[in-house]
Amino acid sequence: MAQKLYEVVLKGVYYGQVCINRFNYYVSPADGPNASANNLANAMGLPVTAGAFVELSLLEAHQALVSSNYLYTSMFVRDVYSNTDFTERFIDAIGAVTGESLSPVMAFGFRTDIKNLAVHRGMKRFAGIAETQQNTGGTLTAGAITLAEALAGKMSEAIVDPGADIGAFFTPCVVGKERYLVPGSDPERFAYRYFPTVDEQFASLAIGVTWENYDQSRSQVSRQYQRGI
Repeated sequence: MAQKLYEVVLKGVYYGQVCINRFNYYVSPADGPNASANNLANAMGLPVTAGAFVELSLLEAHQALVSSNYLYTSMFVRDVYSNTDFTERFIDAIGAVTGESLSPVMAFGFRTDIKNLAVHRGMKRFAGIAETQQNTGGTLTAGAITLAEALAGKMSEAIVDPGADIGAFFTPCVVGKERYLVPGSDPERFAYRYFPTVDEQFASLAIGVTWENYDQSRSQVSRQYQRGI
């Protein structure tokens, strides 16, 4: 029975800037046969009903944190080592926090603990801070911190599709990737990719990480106007 590695790409638009956030989940050999990309999409909080994600899900916690100017557009989920186990879900939902909000450059910040010395900490930057969620100097309000802590808790959980007959547990992980020379690049340029097989990748996985939030707003330069991911 094979272990599996899943990638989730959550896309949104905030003040015209495309926002992409990636998540990775590990499935143990015991759970592997029962796992699918559809299961993982459901476990994270899909489908959307009347603009709301599934109750008590990761996506519901994310929606509760971010501005109503943040528009969710899609989620793509795939088994990294399969050409057939994937799903794309289109989303029609917005964040829950009303009122004016900050530039796409400003973001809620999260980081993981360290589970594997071969793998750097995981980092997340979520756009969509409302003006009412930030104090002078960039510290978050007590209410925003409470919501961010709730999201960090959900990102740290092993999750399961509530509608699956035989549930598989998806455990959050951070992926260390293979560095390679981009073919034909001049001057030489390096990039990163998943290792060729899941067994090779396993040595560069930090499995069962715990996420924590920052109490101050952070920056995400790649989301500047006219740049935007």
